[in-house]
Amino acid sequence: MTTVSNLMKVLLICVAIGTAGLAQDRPRDAGSKARGQAYKFWVSRSSNAHARDNARSAFHYGRIQQAVPAAPVQEHLTAVRDNVQKSQKAISELKKDNPENKEALASIARVDAIHKKVLEHCDRLDTQLTDGEGDSDEVCACCVDMHRDLSAADAEMEKLMKALKIENLELPGKDGNSVPPQK
Repeated sequence: MTTVSNLMKVLLICVAIGTAGLAQDRPRDAGSKARGQAYKFWVSRSSNAHARDNARSAFHYGRIQQAVPAAPVQEHLTAVRDNVQKSQKAISELKKDNPENKEALASIARVDAIHKKVLEHCDRLDTQLTDGEGDSDEVCACCVDMHRDLSAADAEMEKLMKALKIENLELPGKDGNSVPPQK
């Protein structure tokens, strides 16, 4: 009797494992690739915007004093770098997903080039802050360059959005309903 009950337990475990495996291998619907691309695009675009916001914050911090303490500016630089890298990661996945879309690839290449310039600005600003503080004019000038370049990347993202045929996201609304964005 114990042999039969042990066999039943093993059979139940096998059925449970097999069912769990089948549940995970569900086929994706036809729109899943497009939604995945849209998500990657929005991750890249919002990360770029966050980097630009941090460049703007560092600029305003630099304007309020002649000798700018390094620590707060370096926090913003870290955030700029992190967000640019997050944007680059998402956009590189879009590049892999769209090898035939020449318009999208051209926009991606331009965004990549802009992001490299932004990271160079971060490095330049780091060298200005090596003594524990930086000159207000130099910090602000570098932040202006970063902000300008990140704005150019955002404009290029608009072109990428059109090339990938991605629609604007609706704004979240009350009760889980969404609202079309204002034009």
